[in-house]
Amino acid sequence: MKKRNWMITVVLMAVGAVFLFGVGQASALTTLKLGHVGPPGSYLDLAAQKLKENMENLSKGDLTLQVFPGGQLGNLPQMLGQMKKGSLDLWKTDYVVIMIAKEAKAFVVGTAPYLFRDQDHLEKFIASPIFAEMKDVVEKENGIKWVGLLGDRSPRALTTRNKMVLVPEDLKGLKIRVPQTPGIPDAFKAWGASIGVVSAPEMYNALKQKVIDGQDNGIEIVATFKLWEIQEQYTAIDHVRSAEGIWMNAEKWNSLTPEQQKIMVEATRLTRLWGNQYIKEMSASWFDEAREKGMTIVMPPLKPWIESSRKVIEELDGKAWPKGLYDRIKDLK
Repeated sequence: MKKRNWMITVVLMAVGAVFLFGVGQASALTTLKLGHVGPPGSYLDLAAQKLKENMENLSKGDLTLQVFPGGQLGNLPQMLGQMKKGSLDLWKTDYVVIMIAKEAKAFVVGTAPYLFRDQDHLEKFIASPIFAEMKDVVEKENGIKWVGLLGDRSPRALTTRNKMVLVPEDLKGLKIRVPQTPGIPDAFKAWGASIGVVSAPEMYNALKQKVIDGQDNGIEIVATFKLWEIQEQYTAIDHVRSAEGIWMNAEKWNSLTPEQQKIMVEATRLTRLWGNQYIKEMSASWFDEAREKGMTIVMPPLKPWIESSRKVIEELDGKAWPKGLYDRIKDLK
């Protein structure tokens, strides 16, 4: 009889604990690990910190994020490998960078010149069946999950040491540092430039030492690295538009509760809205600062640049990316 009373007491205590503390308290805190290469304090890092804030607020502390900026966990291929293995939960990077993954060749199209009319066009692409086809293959082959966009990037532009560039012909004789992916180097060669192969961490010193004459990045990178200290000209050719995105280890995603998954998606959406507004507002400020530092900002007619890049697109279509993909995306309304 005493044993039965003891068992009843234990059950009542357990039930009481549920009512006292709530069912949610029984779930363990879920801490996710996120890596990216953006310098600490930069826009790229601020977006990661904003995602952390949104996740923790929406989950009331049930979901939290450890952010490792500045390539602390390795370079882009290394972090992709870590995410695939599961030692890294979340990988934040420009959405086109996934092109380095298995079966992700189609994403190279994102580096093709003048694919997108504007950032709204890019977001329509991300929400389209075309993007769904592309990312579904990558997810399946790599054991990863696309979570969503985290905010716009500023359009890629051109900076040079002292020569003003208005039309493609002005690039002749200049050595320009560009990322070594299909699309961008091909376009610059077609425009008359020679290509300087320099890693991103070495770019500032290479420009300062005049190993290269210029580089192609948007105003956010110019501001982050204070390139106006060593580059006098900024030409807004806006040849590539992009955005930050986030990928996740698929097993880790599946380990989350349905509610946690909804929170992840909503936190990502809110971060994207914040990022889009931030880049819009700060770009004006960055341009003002660049001018104050002595940099000349040029907004050239884009028609000569677009026309000069058509041959490049025709040559890469079906080689660098699946045939017809560029036109399918470009024609999205």
